Parts: sequence; C-alpha cells; structure tokens
Amino acid sequence: MKRFASYVILYFTFFLSSFAADGKDIFVIAPLSAENAWWTGNLTAIDDLKRERDDINVKSYELSNKTYNSISEYDKQINQIKELYPDKAPDLVLVFGTACYPAIYQFNEFWPNVPIILVGEFDYICEKDYLFSTYWEKNAKRTKLAELQADFNMTYIQTPIYYKETVDLIIQMIPKLKRIFFIGGEELLSKELTELFRNEVESRHLTFTPYLAQDHQTTDLEFALGQIDHTTTGVIYTNWLSRSNPRNKVLKLGVRHMVEEAVPHFSPYFENTNVDEAVGFVCYDLEAYNKILRTTILKVIDRNMAPKDIPYEIIPAQRPVVNAQTIHRFHIDESLIPEEAIVVNETATFWEQNRRIILISLFSILCITLVLLSLLYIRGQKFRKVLKIAKQRAEDSDRSKTLFVQNMSHEIRTPLNAIIGFSQLLSLPEGAISDDEKREYSKYINNSTNMLMMLVDDILNLAEGEEGSYKIELSETPCNSICRSAMTNVEYRVDPTVNLHFTSEVDDDFTVMTDGRRVQQVLINYLTNACKHTSKGEILVHCSLWENPGKITFSVADTGTGIPKEMQDDIFERFTKHDNLVQGTGLGLNICRTVAAKLNAEVKLDKTYTKGARFLLIINK
Repeated sequence: MKRFASYVILYFTFFLSSFAADGKDIFVIAPLSAENAWWTGNLTAIDDLKRERDDINVKSYELSNKTYNSISEYDKQINQIKELYPDKAPDLVLVFGTACYPAIYQFNEFWPNVPIILVGEFDYICEKDYLFSTYWEKNAKRTKLAELQADFNMTYIQTPIYYKETVDLIIQMIPKLKRIFFIGGEELLSKELTELFRNEVESRHLTFTPYLAQDHQTTDLEFALGQIDHTTTGVIYTNWLSRSNPRNKVLKLGVRHMVEEAVPHFSPYFENTNVDEAVGFVCYDLEAYNKILRTTILKVIDRNMAPKDIPYEIIPAQRPVVNAQTIHRFHIDESLIPEEAIVVNETATFWEQNRRIILISLFSILCITLVLLSLLYIRGQKFRKVLKIAKQRAEDSDRSKTLFVQNMSHEIRTPLNAIIGFSQLLSLPEGAISDDEKREYSKYINNSTNMLMMLVDDILNLAEGEEGSYKIELSETPCNSICRSAMTNVEYRVDPTVNLHFTSEVDDDFTVMTDGRRVQQVLINYLTNACKHTSKGEILVHCSLWENPGKITFSVADTGTGIPKEMQDDIFERFTKHDNLVQGTGLGLNICRTVAAKLNAEVKLDKTYTKGARFLLIINK
C-alpha cells in the first residue's frame, strides 16, 4: 500500500511539473504602467490572452522616461529585469515604444536568441545617447529595424504616427488656420514628432510654433495659451517632459489638464477620448492592430515560429476620431467635422433635452416682459431719461468689471495651480519623494502663497484708493531701513543671475517724516516689476538727497527689458502692461501713484535711463 501511494505521489508530481513546463512566459516592457489608459488601447490583445488561457504567464515592466536620467540609470533598470527570470529566459519578449527599443541589446546578452517582438511608432532604433539629448538631432544614429533581423531573433509591428492626416484634420476643423502651436517635451517621441510636424506644416505654408518644456516653464506655457486665438491656431499636445529644465520636473500631469481647459487641442496619436481630452486625432486602426498583435504572439508561443521569420507589419490608419463633447465645450461648428470621421461622446444637447420647457419659459418671460414694458411706458416719459442714465452706468460698471476679471483670472490661477500641484505631491505616501524634494515643493508653495497675498493686497489697495479710505500714519522713518526691508520682501523673486543691491547717500540714522509702510509698499511694487522683467544684470535700490535738492528721492533701477517709448507716458495708468506674456495685474504702478498722492509725494519714470527701467519716488523732507 505504501509503495502504491509512493507511485501515485511520484506520478502526480511529474504531471504537475510537465504541466508547468508547458506554460508560456511572456515578458512585456512598456513606457507606461498597466493602470494607464494607454495600456487599455494598446495591450488589449495581451490582456485577452491572459484571461483566456491559464498556460500564459505575463509579467510587465514599466520603463518610463520619468524613471531614468542617464544612460547608467537606464542600463541599471534593464539589468534589474534579468532578476524577474532567474532560472530561464521568457518564451517571448514584447517591447513597446521606440524609446524602449535599445533594451533589446541587453536582452540578447541575458537571453541569447530570445524571441522579441517590437511594437512602436517608428521602423528604426535610436542610439541610447540620443535618448538623453535635449533637442532633435538630424545626425543622430537611427538604425532600420529590418537591418537588425539578421542579428536578433525579432520582428516588429509598426504603429505609425499619421502626422500628415493629423494636419489634414486640423485644417478641416479650423478653416482660417494660419499657425500650428506644438507643445512638446524632451522625450524621444516628442523630439521626433517636433521635426516631422515642422516639415509637414511648413510644406503647407503655415507657421509652425514649437513650445518645448526644455525651453519654457509651466507658468510661461499657461500665459502663452491665454494668448492663443483658436480660430486661427491649431494646438497639438504631446507631453511636457524635460530632464534639462529642472524647474519643470513637477506639475507635468497638471499641464495636460491646463491645456485641455485653455484651448481645444489635437493629439498626434491614440487616446482614450473623453470629455476632458482632445478635439480629435488620427491613429492606426486599433482593431487591425489588436488582431495582428494577437496573431503574431500566437505564431511564436503556439507554433514555435522564430520572430525573425515573421514578416513585419505596418498598421494602417483608421478614420479620424472627433470628440463631440469637446466640440460642444469650445463651441466649434459641428459642420466642420469630416464626413468620414468617427464621432465619440455624442450626447443630446441641452436644447434637445429641454426644448419644450425652454420654449414655454421663453414665452412666459416674453409675456411678462411685454407687460412690464407697457406699464413702464404708461408711467411716463420721465423715467426714460433715468433708465438711460442707469443703463449707461451699468454698462460702464460691467465693462470695468469684465476688464478687471480678465486681468485677474490668469494671475490668480497660476499660483493656485502651483499650490494645488505641489500639495498633491507632498501628500504622496511616505518615501515616494525625498526630504529635499519636500523642502523644494514647500518653498514653491510658500512662494505661490506670497504671490496670492500680493494679488489680494493689490485688490484691497485698489478698493481703498477708490473709496478714499487710505490711512496715512506719519512718523520719523529711517530711509535706509525702508529700502532694506523692501528688498528683503522680494529676494525670493530675484533671478539667481541678477545682483540685487542697495546704495545710499544718507546715514542709517537719517529719517524723514512720512508713512514708512506706504513708502515700502511703493518700493516693493517697483522691485516686483524689476524682478519680473530682469533676467540678468542687476537691480539697484538707491536713496538720494541730491538728485532732487530739498527732497528725498528713492529709486529702483534695473537692467531688464525697459519700457517702450510709446508706453512711457501711460505706464502709471490702470491695467497698463508693456509685456502681456509676463505675469502681473497691471495695477501695481497705478496703486503707487495713488499712494504717492496721499503722501504728497511724486512717482515718475526716469525717461533718460537707457539700461532698462528706472522708477522714482520723490518725497518732500
């Protein structure tokens, strides 16, 4: 009996080991995680096979652009992959994305002659050095994949970027198109697309404007988006990744939402489109792609075909995809949608859903309005003049309000976005970010909070000036101390390459009878403007007794962009800004003039100064 039991156990063990030996190990290396929407569209065939068959084991590894910053870090990650298969090589390696292609060289060292399927946008592989270059390079080494099939047991499936068709879609959706505004980053795919779109757009005699993360800050992008007229400009968004621009290492996920909120944009590749995403895109046929990917995988793992004997495939384009909800959100004419387009997210319009109620309400409102107008007319012509005056005042007030809101909306949103973004990063689980990064993010939050406080102060100061409720408290105030305090308030805003310093013609104990807090307010506004417009050189604060004899002259001079001659006479007017791409409300200098009037002082621009801009505050002793 014991011998029989031993035979049974031995047989059962042999059966299990044989079954396990028949299992197929598929290793997937991809630029994004399985939780990303990209996975849903591009790896559906793999997920389906994993669900359908118990003998298929899938392991995936994310080789994201955000997880390495040098060739050594890239190689280190690839070397760690070997630990996923310590005993034997996988039965098939699937590599997704052109930026991941170089990994096959190390895979071939780990697992000689391992079967490989490459799936990506281009039919060539770039040298690793080019992954880390800042810009597109014409002479970067690009080796055709077909040339590598002799050295590797591999085939490839190309999922092309249909950039020409994308430009066709934009031209049809924007009939008055004059310019393409291309938002890209330092990542390989974005670099290659920048040049492809540049050549295509310029060949059609349109203006191509690349706006790259390696050249600009996130706040710069927000201001630039605010200047775009989307009736003449098409926006293409790829990503906002940058290694060489360290200040852009945060808020990358927020940039996409910023673009979606600001302007209608187009995508150059596949998206899981919803209401918050692109107007439209043209990509490869997903149904054909998933069918070819599944068939190619099964040829290798079931029929034991060598990938190098499998012809490569190029996935054809599908019809353009247009997002109906985004069309409605930006009030784009639906008649511009191409006839052959696939329209997604179609919902009944508000009018279609509520037509009967709206018509009844409009009729009721019309009747009530007619009755009221008749009563008002009967009561006499004398009210017409009163109504006309009231209407004029209301329109003037509405125009002022609209102008104020337009100027303040972008200013407030920028620091709020920064505070929200960095706060989300600080709330990540323990260990996700380092202490140094926490301190850096806290500094950004603090700076943005200070910026919000300054905006609120501008609004309150404006209100006080309008109401005439400024409180002036005169006292003996040290001149040099006022200047130093003002400089301390703006030190964090000064560009590291700019030298902020102070000179004086008076001793530290020299005082003047004035309101020191209001004087400091004017100097802080002067210094804030200087910091915005000065990227190199110096900012000089000076206190003089002799420039205007009998008076104290405070001055702030910089080596920045200066004030154009045509704007010098109006620079202290409300909402005047000589550079709309630089953040500011256009209220600061106007507030300075109001404060100076209360102090019986004078503010002015030194028009003889040519190195940048020089502003003066002149106070009677």
